[in-house]
Amino acid sequence: MIKKLFVFVIAIACGCSSSTSIVSSWKSPDVQPQDVELTKIMVAVLGNSEASRRIAEDKVASLNPKIHPSYQVLMNAAAATDTTRSSDILQEQGFDGIIVMKLVDKDKSTDWVPGSYTGYWSMHPYYWGGFGYGGYYDPGYYTEDITYVVETSLYSLKGSTRLLWSGISSTVNPSSVEKTVQDIAMKSYDQMKTDGLLPAESKK
Repeated sequence: MIKKLFVFVIAIACGCSSSTSIVSSWKSPDVQPQDVELTKIMVAVLGNSEASRRIAEDKVASLNPKIHPSYQVLMNAAAATDTTRSSDILQEQGFDGIIVMKLVDKDKSTDWVPGSYTGYWSMHPYYWGGFGYGGYYDPGYYTEDITYVVETSLYSLKGSTRLLWSGISSTVNPSSVEKTVQDIAMKSYDQMKTDGLLPAESKK
């Protein structure tokens, strides 16, 4: 069993539009048809607050009735970080798969956008030669982008724990926890289906 549930923290960048994409994915070459026939999957997203954790896991679980939030299964952080206890709970409740989301990188970049001068040539009697130059100056400014890289992994709990699939997503300037988690979950979920790891059935 996985030794611990990973921490996934998403900060809010106000006033920015967000963009999420899957930058890479990996599927175990040893995956067999029976491995992907998962009937009960727990999603584990442990944030810095109970509220954030529940919001995140609910978003992922809403994609398929076979996916269940870990807060409804393990109930608290103590159970989630106790290897033996969490393994016993999952086995007792018949879980055969687990999706784990974790933040693996955060990058902040600052760029300078130079100013520009917009003007025009015109005839003007008070300038030498009768020519004048009018217009306005638009000053430069700095832009700051924050990129979060999240790893989403799918494990099989049949027999020994095995990693079946892993995907890396990149989100630029997340605007809210809810929207960001939903975007990451949907992108990762769609990629898992594309790679043949999850059924297409959905609650929606």
